[in-house]
Amino acid sequence: MGLPVKKEYLVTFFGDEQRYRNTIQDFDKPHAGTQLYGRTYKDESEMIEIVNPFLPNGGDLRHTMHLVKRQEGLQKFLYLTPSDAESLGYGQPV
Repeated sequence: MGLPVKKEYLVTFFGDEQRYRNTIQDFDKPHAGTQLYGRTYKDESEMIEIVNPFLPNGGDLRHTMHLVKRQEGLQKFLYLTPSDAESLGYGQPV
């Protein structure tokens, strides 16, 4: 049995002192990006703990948290397995 196939998702991270969340969109399907899913986190630490393993090249969300806290958030294209995408809220409507 082979490795799970990774697909491209656009993930946008948002945060302020009261709420941390992300949205996730599948860009490998027709009409890409039309369905928006996501998840919320109890705080900044939880977001970092859950998200960091999915960032490429050992990325660390702590280094870009100032961008996450902008009104438009921080967008990243990530290649994820279906299980990874579910961990970031794929399938959970926002």
